[in-house]
Amino acid sequence: FAEGSPAEIFYDPDLIAEAGLKIPLLVRIYLDYCANAGTAPHGQPIRLEEVLAGLLRNPEADAQSRKKLE
Repeated sequence: FAEGSPAEIFYDPDLIAEAGLKIPLLVRIYLDYCANAGTAPHGQPIRLEEVLAGLLRNPEADAQSRKKLE
């Protein structure tokens, strides 16, 4: 068993794999976005509004992601 907040657990890929689970979709989307934008994640958001706030805090990363899609 693991102890910690949901964010601490959801952002621990080794723990998630050890439990035979998958990283929650929203967390995976956020981490993929940050990786593609070349920016570090801002905290460990687990709710949609937290993820959106994290993305909006970094307009430069958003601009970089749009360029990659062009």
